[in-house]
Amino acid sequence: MESAAFLSDHKTGLGGLLGIAFRSAQPDRVVAQMAIGPEHADSAGRVHDGIVMAMADCCGAYGTVLNIPPGYVTSTVESKSNFLCSGQGSELIADSVPVHVGETLCVWRTTLRRGSDTPIAEVTQTQIVMPAQPGEPATTELPTGVGGPESQRVPELHNSNGQTESSTTMDRRRQIFEGAGKVLTEKGYAGATIREIAAAAGMPVPTMYQYIERKEDILLFIYESFMADYTTELRHAVDAAATMDAKLDAAIHETLSNFDRNSAYIKLMFQETRALKPDAREKVYALDARYISVWQDILEGIVPPSREAPDGADVQAELLANFIYFLCTVWPLRHWAIGGHGLVSVERALAQFIKHGLGRPNG
Repeated sequence: MESAAFLSDHKTGLGGLLGIAFRSAQPDRVVAQMAIGPEHADSAGRVHDGIVMAMADCCGAYGTVLNIPPGYVTSTVESKSNFLCSGQGSELIADSVPVHVGETLCVWRTTLRRGSDTPIAEVTQTQIVMPAQPGEPATTELPTGVGGPESQRVPELHNSNGQTESSTTMDRRRQIFEGAGKVLTEKGYAGATIREIAAAAGMPVPTMYQYIERKEDILLFIYESFMADYTTELRHAVDAAATMDAKLDAAIHETLSNFDRNSAYIKLMFQETRALKPDAREKVYALDARYISVWQDILEGIVPPSREAPDGADVQAELLANFIYFLCTVWPLRHWAIGGHGLVSVERALAQFIKHGLGRPNG
C-alpha cells in the first residue's frame, strides 16, 4: 500500500531490497535509479521484465503520493509495459511523468534507460486514489526532506568553499573516497560498477545514491575531495614559510609528499578525467585553477618581469606555475623510472632545476 509513509515502506520493502533509490521526486516528475548486476538479468542478459515493472511501479506510486491530499491512499490498478531493447550498462534509470492527474485516477508514464539515452522499456500505469480505511495508514503532509532532490540529498561534496558538514556526512564522504579509490584504481572507471564501489565503501547502494547521482559523480567527487584537501594543505605550508625562497621549497616539498601519499589518485585523475562530461570537467578546471593560484602567488614574488614577455609577469607566473605542477606529477606518473632514486633525491633535484631555470638569464 502506498501512503505518506511511502519512503519508509519503500526502504524496507521490495524497493529497498532491489536497491531502488529516488534521485529526485516532484509532483510532475520522479526519477529513480538502481545498480544492475547479473542477478537482475534474464537468461538472455536483459534486465528482467519484473525488475523493469517493479521500478516503474515504485516511481508511479510515489508520484501519485506527491499529488493526492491528506487522508487518501493509492494503489496500482493497471500497468502496461513495452520492452524495446536490452541495452547495456550497470545502472537502470527510470524517469516518470504524469499523463493524467485526477481526483480518483492518476496515470504515469515511465521511461527506463540502461547505460545510454536509448530507452529499453516504457511502462504506463494507472493508480486509483481513494480514502483511507479505518486503521489504514493514510497520506499526510509530506515532511521536509521528502519529495525532492534538494531535501533528500546531503550537502555538496566538499568544504572547499567554506561549507560546514556534519561529522556523519564527512565520514560518509571519506568512505566513498576510499572505497571508490580502491575499485577504480584496480578496475578503471569503465570496468567499475556502483555496486562494487558501494561494497568497498561499506555502505548499501541506496545510501551511496544519497551522495551521488551517477557513476561519473564519483570520479568528480574524488577529484574535488583530493584537490580541496591538497590546496588547503599547500596554502598552509606556503603561508608558514618566511621568505619567498622558503615558500618555494615548502611548496615543492608539500606537493611531492602529497603526490607520493596519493599516487594512485593522481594516476586515476590523469587517466580518467576524460570520462567526465563537459560540465563536470569545468568544475575540475576551476579546482585546478585554485591550486595553480597558490604556485602563481609564490612565483609572482620571485620571477622578475621579462622585457620580452608582452603579457607581463603575471602571465609568466601562471605559465610557470603550470609547468612546475606538471614537473611534480613526474614522481607518481613515472615512478617506475625514477622511484629508485628516492623521494628526497627527486625533491632536491626538482628544486634545483626549478630555481636554476627561474634564475637563468635569457639567451
